[in-house]
Amino acid sequence: MKVKVKVILLSLIMVLTLQVNVFAADQVQFETGIDEQPSAWASDGVKWSSLYGLVDNDFLSKYQANINKEELLGIGVNLYERLTGKEITPISNSPFTDASSENILKACAIKIVEGKGKLEPKKAATRLDVTTVIYKTIKAAYPGFNFKADIKLNQKDAVNLPASVSDIVKYIHSKNILKGKSNDFLGLNSLCTRQEIMVVATRAYEFSIYESGTASKGPFWKVSDDDSSVYLLGSIHIADPSLYPLSQKILDAFEESDSLVLEIDLANLTQTDAIQYMQQKMAYQDGDTLDKNVPKELYDSFIELCKKNGIPEIIARNYKPWAAAMLAQNFLLAESNMDASLGIDMFFTTKAIGKKEILEIEGTKFQVDLFDSFSKELQVQYLSGILGSENPAAQQIDVVKNLLKAWKEGNISDLEKMLELEEDASIEMKEFNENLIIKRNDNMTKKVKEYLADPSGKTYFIVVGAGHMVGDNGIATQLKNDYTLEQIK
Repeated sequence: MKVKVKVILLSLIMVLTLQVNVFAADQVQFETGIDEQPSAWASDGVKWSSLYGLVDNDFLSKYQANINKEELLGIGVNLYERLTGKEITPISNSPFTDASSENILKACAIKIVEGKGKLEPKKAATRLDVTTVIYKTIKAAYPGFNFKADIKLNQKDAVNLPASVSDIVKYIHSKNILKGKSNDFLGLNSLCTRQEIMVVATRAYEFSIYESGTASKGPFWKVSDDDSSVYLLGSIHIADPSLYPLSQKILDAFEESDSLVLEIDLANLTQTDAIQYMQQKMAYQDGDTLDKNVPKELYDSFIELCKKNGIPEIIARNYKPWAAAMLAQNFLLAESNMDASLGIDMFFTTKAIGKKEILEIEGTKFQVDLFDSFSKELQVQYLSGILGSENPAAQQIDVVKNLLKAWKEGNISDLEKMLELEEDASIEMKEFNENLIIKRNDNMTKKVKEYLADPSGKTYFIVVGAGHMVGDNGIATQLKNDYTLEQIK
């Protein structure tokens, strides 16, 4: 692998924590207006149904409105395609006299809707309709699942269901995909709202991922001594929705932990002093400009990218090379549904706010100062690694996708190979590795040992860049001789 690509890989793993200016803006945005917000109980389901690609953007409004049969089948089609990774080939001719849209033809192809004559596609769908379509979709995607549910339905509206329908309801209810309106009422004949189907679709997607054993495993360890333990999770600071859901083992470990430990406390990144400090360091303050410090071709590429993203040259020319590289990287990856708001750090920060203590090992100032201290030659090489190829967006995306694949599988060997420094690496690359990886690994390992020695008996859930966890100098490697180290997959 060429040195330039090595720079990209290292920067992808280590730099993205510093892209704090995009975290808040990149959250899924619901349409505004008093009547345009989902109910609190549905908020997460609405968000993730959109991120998973189970609903179209036009569903992100009018959450209390009822869905119709055609919309329901469209969600079934999306669910199947996301679960299988295969696009459905629609049948040629609709068996229905009143419905022939592409989604209807696709739904017929995978047999989540059958029959002929009138479908009444605009008729409101009931919760029983939803249950049936979701069941058939899961069965079409994973015919090898065990679809027997040995439970008894005691709800008043479920006791007299025909056997074939009862089996479907039992399965979907037993897997917590469709919950009751109350303890004694499933509400099967009730009409289904947009927010309800989005929650149900999200549950169905996540259940199927867990049941098929394809949830993301990550580089994840439990470290223990005689009387305490911590969890170590190597993070990817930028991701796409395919990284989720995370394995239940990771989520359970987080729930049982007392504190979340990050490189930077992302919950406090909105503090004015941190933002001002970062902005000040990113730009030249002495009248110098980017065009005087990088090759013209590289400068022109950066300016073109900035203009494309709404940043005029009069502002962009003031960025230092390392800051320009971060911005460029962020812009390029945003073209492929990847952003920092989906990073592992941000995911757990959101879950921890108001519920767990959040600690930081380094902080914003430390990381900004680290990049600002790099030599001019290294900063230019970093920017060249981002924008120097013929198709920089494709190159960045390919590298991140390979990284995501290894992370999802918990494949430590592949992660180590990606990060292995070549023997003939440049002086700049060795500087990068020493300052960005090795020294920080040593400091992070020291902090982990302090957490393990904490007399309070707290359990710490530690999330730092995956590049710090693996390799000969990685945190996991440094701990294995003195503690019990268990990789959890």
